[in-house]
Amino acid sequence: MNQHLQSFVTGNIVNLSVAVTGVILLGLGAVFGYQAWQSQRAIAGMEQTNAAVDSLLNATQLQARERGFTAGLIGTEGPVGLIADLQSLRQQVDLAWNDVFARIHDLGVRLDEDASALDREQRLRSNLDAKHAMRERVDDFLLTRGEPVHLDEWFGLATEVNAAAASLRRELTLVDTDSTETARLNLLIRENGARVAEHYGQMRGLVNFHVSSGQPMPPEQIEMAWLNSRMARSHFLELVEAADGISELSDQIGLLQAGHSRLIDTVERVLEDASRGEYHLSASRWWEVTTDHINDIFDLLMATSDLAVGQLQDRARRQLIALGSYLALALLAIGLAGFSLRRVHRNAETVFLQKEMSEKILDSIADAVIAVDAAGRIIHLNPIAEDLTGWPFHEAHLKPYDEVFRIHNHLNTSHSDPIGTCLEQGMVIVHSEGHVLIDRAGNEVPVENSCAPIRNRRHKIVGAVVIFSSKETEGDSDRILTYHATRDALTSVFNRREFERRLQDLCRHARETGEHHTLAFIDLDHFKAVNDTAGHAAGDQMLRQIAWLMGRNIRDTDTLARLGGDEFGLLLKKCNVEHARAVAAKLQRAIRELRFPWQGQSFQVGASIGLVEITPDSPEFNELIREADAACYAAKDRGRNHIHVYKPDDLKLAAQQGRMRWVTRLAQALDENRFELFGQCIHPLRDQLPLQVEILLRLRDADGTLIAPGAFIPAAERHGMMPDIDQWVVEHACRQLPRLMSEHPEVVFSINLSGTTMSDPDRNDELARIIRYHGLAPGRLYFEITETAAVSSLDTTITIIERMHQHGFRFALDDFGTGLSSLGSLKDLPIDQVKIDGTFIRNLRDDPVASAMVEAMARIAKLLDIATVAEFVEVESIVERLRAIGIDYAQGFHFSKPRPLNHCLDE
Repeated sequence: MNQHLQSFVTGNIVNLSVAVTGVILLGLGAVFGYQAWQSQRAIAGMEQTNAAVDSLLNATQLQARERGFTAGLIGTEGPVGLIADLQSLRQQVDLAWNDVFARIHDLGVRLDEDASALDREQRLRSNLDAKHAMRERVDDFLLTRGEPVHLDEWFGLATEVNAAAASLRRELTLVDTDSTETARLNLLIRENGARVAEHYGQMRGLVNFHVSSGQPMPPEQIEMAWLNSRMARSHFLELVEAADGISELSDQIGLLQAGHSRLIDTVERVLEDASRGEYHLSASRWWEVTTDHINDIFDLLMATSDLAVGQLQDRARRQLIALGSYLALALLAIGLAGFSLRRVHRNAETVFLQKEMSEKILDSIADAVIAVDAAGRIIHLNPIAEDLTGWPFHEAHLKPYDEVFRIHNHLNTSHSDPIGTCLEQGMVIVHSEGHVLIDRAGNEVPVENSCAPIRNRRHKIVGAVVIFSSKETEGDSDRILTYHATRDALTSVFNRREFERRLQDLCRHARETGEHHTLAFIDLDHFKAVNDTAGHAAGDQMLRQIAWLMGRNIRDTDTLARLGGDEFGLLLKKCNVEHARAVAAKLQRAIRELRFPWQGQSFQVGASIGLVEITPDSPEFNELIREADAACYAAKDRGRNHIHVYKPDDLKLAAQQGRMRWVTRLAQALDENRFELFGQCIHPLRDQLPLQVEILLRLRDADGTLIAPGAFIPAAERHGMMPDIDQWVVEHACRQLPRLMSEHPEVVFSINLSGTTMSDPDRNDELARIIRYHGLAPGRLYFEITETAAVSSLDTTITIIERMHQHGFRFALDDFGTGLSSLGSLKDLPIDQVKIDGTFIRNLRDDPVASAMVEAMARIAKLLDIATVAEFVEVESIVERLRAIGIDYAQGFHFSKPRPLNHCLDE
């Protein structure tokens, strides 16, 4: 067989080289063709998406104009009627929104696959319907000065429309993405430009209302205008920084910066006038100045969009040129490869037909056949030879022949060596009388045999083939039947029935002699991927190789069996569990180092092994099997490719199984959206402090039971699920808080973050982005982190808190006092509030030490200008004591219990 292959490769090396070259060139052409096709798709998709996003930008710009223009009319004293400019502007706005939805419809299937974008489109439509209803009230008010329309009503609803449009715009931008730098800058410029325009648009409307009415602006609206101004400036700096990387926009950026500086001066003067109600410019002039600058920003966004599409088109053209070159070479190579492959195919058919015929002939004859190479190593056994010798081919392969084919001559009481003689002398050897074959188990079988040399074309001996047959047909048949009854048909190791029989014998032997043995369960890790990727034929072949590999690494006295699928059992006779662990590690290493090639792919698996020691006190064999199976499961649960030894008091198994069940339940709860948000009020103990609400998490189990976080948070933290849960809390809180913040403008809310989330800057940036996209004011949000999580990675925590402070968020340190370095860490952490742990508060009246510690915490917090909250306040006497100490807030059942977030402020 090796000679056939060698001859085939030697005679076709030129043909194969030409064919491989052609295939490589063809593959390169296919790659470039695919890239060019993808580029064309990307251009078309990006153009469509850009058109939809540009349409959204235009619609929100016009929507902002209508918001500000209408606000000015609402602020005008006396009936003003429906002026033509307002009616014209409304027509433009409605046409712009119709254009938006038409272009979104053009996105077709790509948008249908994005459920998030569809949800945001529906939200925008709902907000627009509500705005149209509000228009009717506005018209009635402008015509008759009937039912008043408050600025907050109109302004808040119009702003919600733009917020929904911004959310949809962001989703549409993510439908088609490109990795080029210009495309990335395009996203940054668009996002920051749109935010600048929106902040100036909100400020334009607020000021326009009060300039038109000639009335001073309330302090809270002046503060809101200043906040919009600051946010607009911040995003404008990010816009300029991003655009500086694009030389084509430099002139436009310069003009925009000059206009922005002038607008800032105008804004500062107008807001200074606003407190007095004496404005130095008219409403029309204010409207003109701000609108011109917003229009300049949108002109820049459109130019950036065109630049990104142009770069993508240039790249596509370059790829098409490269594709043409490679296709020209590929066509030439294909012609040569086709001719060469036809010749290779003809030669291959001839060679492999000869090989197949040789093997089929050897396997189909009624006698046993063994073939060896020139070094005397086994290269083939047919099934009859496997049965007579007791050696499966995968175990005998490349072994010296004298280990497998052992012949003894009873007539002269000497060993006979027909294969050695044949290889040495190059002659046919025939033995017919007095010879017996000694099989693997030591049994003797009378045989007749003949051995002939195998020569190559140069008449050199390259191997030998021996043919032999049993002279005890009936007895041999019984032995063959016995062999097949105890062996696994696929791997030729023992089967489960024989394994269990031998395990019972070992259990009985241990009880009778007091000796110790070991039972091992071996489960292959990641083996399913082989079957799923390459098919069951590959999986079967890999199982044969692994069984053969394990057989080489155990003793002849040990028993290896395939129990089913990718599970194996091993009995280590007279082997205690300490030595068995070393044997298991050796098997693990051998399996892990195996690289199984199959059709151009390479596969690797591992093994999880459970060990149980067999002692005189061991239970029955079926209980031992359950214990070994449980130990193997524990090894997998530790991360796979581990060894676990079962012990009678093994509580770790139960604990691990319980935690894994929680992981499954939590993952399913996230998928099915079965978490719920609750809120508990934090009451101020001093006047002029705002009420706070802590947002709490509950899990609604599949049977409807409400589960407190203490039951599942530890498991979620151990298995790295807290970042996903934290993100769920923030996203769903952002959906409910706008209404609560609007109805209760004085209330501040707090959200708990885990230590894992807190130590991940990228995750914190994502949470901040979610909050900003929902339009929540960062100044009305606290993030609560535990003291233990904060000090475990102090430098990282400080960096993240300082960066989040820049966005306007505040931080509270929860469970304060439980750590060993509480007071020392307080001066290092840039926090805004501490929540003193309830263990100190409960004992405040009766424990002088607790009282002194609370007083010390309060004094230090006051020196650092940090607010203080007492947790677990349950009786009025504690409240009075806290006021005397100087604590700012109290939280506990004395004031309120946790309630669903939407209703926590109903009372």
